[in-house]
Amino acid sequence: MECPQCKHANPSGTKFCGECGTRLQALCTACKAVNPPGNKFCGECGQPLGSGAPAPTTAPAAASEPPPPPAPVAAEIPAAPPARFASPETYTPKHLAEKILTSRSAIEGERKIVTVLFSDVSGFTAISEKLDPEDVHAIMDRAFEVIHTPGHSPGGIALFEARTGILLSGDIIYDGPLIDDAYHSNRIDYALTLEKLRPLRVEVVHGGHFPSFGPVRYRQIIDEYLAGTRSRIERLLNRLREDLSDA
Repeated sequence: MECPQCKHANPSGTKFCGECGTRLQALCTACKAVNPPGNKFCGECGQPLGSGAPAPTTAPAAASEPPPPPAPVAAEIPAAPPARFASPETYTPKHLAEKILTSRSAIEGERKIVTVLFSDVSGFTAISEKLDPEDVHAIMDRAFEVIHTPGHSPGGIALFEARTGILLSGDIIYDGPLIDDAYHSNRIDYALTLEKLRPLRVEVVHGGHFPSFGPVRYRQIIDEYLAGTRSRIERLLNRLREDLSDA
């Protein structure tokens, strides 16, 4: 039996090396069984020799490749603080923004006198107490174009919301007999106003009289009036021609 310390050859069955005194038989601390000097685990109970810790029940797993290093975490960019005032792009109607951009070269550098109208909403407090805040915002966040509509009366106006196609037409157009012969009316202005209104992309018209109506009826009323106006003008021209020929 070879000594693991000094490599001296000892007779079989020897417990200690005759050369250096090293113990030749390993004693298991768990079961006290005697094992040859080259054993690392007890041949009786399987425990590691020289340690009382339990032996692994399965063979150690083969060494695997080290796991890849964790990906670097990007530093969080702090959110920008909210602007004190909203950008004009958030509330300017698209059609108005396009009109401004189209004519920018003509208006850049000009100084103009403008009229700004500030108005309150009647019953706003009562409405805001009953409705959800988002519904109140949807009502208040609207932009109507003011259109001068002379004809029925010289100072007539209509309000048009391009985003929804809503036209508040007042007395210039409604689903009933159009009044163009009052003392303050002007039929030429009436026809010119309706020609100006016809290209609008109207979805619903709320007139000053009679029920509301849609885009088909809107154009039908305008076309019928303009056709009648042309017919009256043609009759007037024919009468003038007859009078001139008789003179």
